[in-house]
Amino acid sequence: MTRSPHDAVVPQEPRRSHKIDFGNTKVAYASVSTGELVRAYLVFKACSFRPLVTHADKLLQISYRLLGQAITESIVRNTFFAHFCAGETSQTIRPRIEELRKGGVAGILDYAAEADITQMMTSPLTKPKTHAYKEGEIACRVYSYESERQCDAHVETFLDCIHAVKDVTPEGFAAIKITALGNPHLLERMSVCIEETDRLFKKMDREGKGWITRKEFLDGYDRFFRSTPAPPSETSPAPAGIWAVKPEEMATQLLNRLDPENTDRIDVIDWRMAVNISDMPALTHQCRETGPLKNAALSEQEMELMRAMQLRLEMLAGRAATLGVRLMIDAEQSYFQPAIDFLILDVMQRHNRDAFVVYTTMQCYLRDATERLEMEIERARRGGFLFAAKLVRGAYMVSERKRAVEKGYESPIHDTIEATHATYDGCVSTFLERMAAGEKLEVLVATHNQASIEKTLTGMDRLGLRGETSGVYFGQLLGMADHLTLSLGSAGYKAYKYVPYGLVGQVLPYLIRRAQENSDVMGGVKHEQGLIRAELWRRMFSA
Repeated sequence: MTRSPHDAVVPQEPRRSHKIDFGNTKVAYASVSTGELVRAYLVFKACSFRPLVTHADKLLQISYRLLGQAITESIVRNTFFAHFCAGETSQTIRPRIEELRKGGVAGILDYAAEADITQMMTSPLTKPKTHAYKEGEIACRVYSYESERQCDAHVETFLDCIHAVKDVTPEGFAAIKITALGNPHLLERMSVCIEETDRLFKKMDREGKGWITRKEFLDGYDRFFRSTPAPPSETSPAPAGIWAVKPEEMATQLLNRLDPENTDRIDVIDWRMAVNISDMPALTHQCRETGPLKNAALSEQEMELMRAMQLRLEMLAGRAATLGVRLMIDAEQSYFQPAIDFLILDVMQRHNRDAFVVYTTMQCYLRDATERLEMEIERARRGGFLFAAKLVRGAYMVSERKRAVEKGYESPIHDTIEATHATYDGCVSTFLERMAAGEKLEVLVATHNQASIEKTLTGMDRLGLRGETSGVYFGQLLGMADHLTLSLGSAGYKAYKYVPYGLVGQVLPYLIRRAQENSDVMGGVKHEQGLIRAELWRRMFSA
């Protein structure tokens, strides 16, 4: 749960119907020692010094060179690391978790040492092979099995995290990233395939009404695909599995999957539930001409690697379900997200039948966030499984906009912070209203924005959703917005801290990247500094 510049604290007149005063420092910091408050104040003061944040990685390199690893990491361990992280191993985090529990707060454990995605994307593999077609070229990447071994190692790390949740904070969550389970190149290829599959539906929906009839499907199929056998090729294998039928029967097979009850109405959710990435190599084998759809289909090797990624995620979800631990899967860059959503929904439909095990993440700074949320909730309803999500504003704003400019497409991010706020609060309202109406949903309101929390609490009061019994959770990063988390916890709401842990040398790059990507993350800290200063002052003069 990375803090975003769109998550900035916006001072507003607080609403009091929920009877929580977030400015009451005596209540908010009741479980925080004076020494911890002093450290927090000094850390925030240092973080407010912009050059320190901007050049943190270079300064660390200089320190490593001049002072050595032991001294540098000792300094960091007792200052920034001690404030923002819980410990170095799943065993040493226990004291910090116990401190949180005293304040009515549980943990979302996150092993924070992560692979450098940029490096993985720029130095992947071996030299790609390319296969030329009439309308251009498609790069069929040759994936490194060294990276596959790294992904298997990440599974072991995440399994350790899941067991740590069970042992240390059983009411908590284990957080994982899909990019740790498979090569980012593959996730991007999968996302392109999903987007092209959606475009195929839109092409069949020539009237743009959002759904097609059986006849419109058959007409569209005839326009884009052959009804006679196409010769197999290196990049377009012969049909297999469910598609191992005569070409003229493919359309009927797919139509029966799309509209099994013969309603003569197929919408995009029916389409996504019936047509997935695994179908595309065989289906596009029958394409009448080479184009973006055919080029988007995964190669045989990519299909093998995708299945390996699915097995890794299945192992984690299965272990979490067995131990009664909830699995929180983080959102990532928008060009990975369609594939991530596909993988998450795939495990949700198996493990979220009777209990909430797998939680997805929705980034509300994305223009399509509201539409995606509504669609995924409806897909879960039709699929007969439970839907749960963490709502964040988003953490990749700078890199997303930069990439959009470089590649010449419209930025997926809202243009204004006001639009992001409106989307976030609207998505929260969607959950609250549906839950009040009896739908089985759960939501983690993951934000440092006090105004959004105030609106959520007011909405819960209005709709009769109790903090202790409803499926509404609140979450903030460890070491930040303690006045929000601890106040919520002491008032009986389900409050959580996102708890990073890992070896100092491995966690530092993670924290530096997050700070740099969110250059304004410390902008709202002045408010918290003021609260900490007020509490220290109160303790000094009330003794």
